[in-house]
Amino acid sequence: MSYLGNVRIYHDRYGGTYSPSGPWVAVDMLGVDVMSLHEIENGILGGDIEAMTFWRTVAGASWIATGGTPNDALAALEKQQEGRPRKPMWPPPPIAK
Repeated sequence: MSYLGNVRIYHDRYGGTYSPSGPWVAVDMLGVDVMSLHEIENGILGGDIEAMTFWRTVAGASWIATGGTPNDALAALEKQQEGRPRKPMWPPPPIAK
């Protein structure tokens, strides 16, 4: 098993309607370099428009994966990240405002 860093697991508000393969979402927060935590959570947990826009925006991103269970989502994220160089955990990434 590879070390992913700060992974957050979410249950997609729409149960996978907009996400590619299931209601559970794993996000490698150390891999995110284009969105803030607020944007991510708003996309996963927000309204229809936010969800649709979010999933179109992150299509193909290596820092987010979905699955039928939390473990499936985490396994999919690990598979996507195999062989990918990791960012150091320290110093911590800046907090997006």
